[in-house]
Amino acid sequence: MTVESLLAEVTRGINIICPWPEGHLQRVAGYSAQLASAAALDGAVTIIEKAALLHEIGKLAIPDDVLRKADRLTLDEFELVKRHTLVGAEMCRSLPDGDAIAVVVRSCHEHWDGQGYPDGLAGEAIPIGARVLAVADAFDTLTMDRPWRSAYAPEEALQILWFGAESQWDPRLVEMFDRIVRPAFSKRRPA
Repeated sequence: MTVESLLAEVTRGINIICPWPEGHLQRVAGYSAQLASAAALDGAVTIIEKAALLHEIGKLAIPDDVLRKADRLTLDEFELVKRHTLVGAEMCRSLPDGDAIAVVVRSCHEHWDGQGYPDGLAGEAIPIGARVLAVADAFDTLTMDRPWRSAYAPEEALQILWFGAESQWDPRLVEMFDRIVRPAFSKRRPA
């Protein structure tokens, strides 16, 4: 079995178990690869793309009733969900390039201002691959329906990213991401 076929099988399994629209992991991987390329992270694009496909793998260890809960999570439930980055990083370590992938998976919920998890890293201390993945994942998550809200339009999602630049996301990467995706959805508007 090749690494690519293993990734495809694992991604398929995550998509079956986890409650989000089909294609989320693939879209996040695509956005991540585009952003990593734009940021001239040429040597890391493949690692970041693989991490994007696997960044939710730790959620396989979360009880289904918590994972699929439509209401607001309790503090204990949220603490349980937050562990998915640690569990996911450990699960990735056995894969080819696993240590590099694990670094990205572990840190993809860190915030630019240090208020994220699991380690409270801030700014440049957050691995660049995790910062790339965080922007891509946030955009895709914002533009899909959730149990508690409807999807945001791409323009609205970008506004939210800009609002969170310097607190949640790397402002330089938000700017690059905007330049990448805005032309794609601007072309779809009727004249």
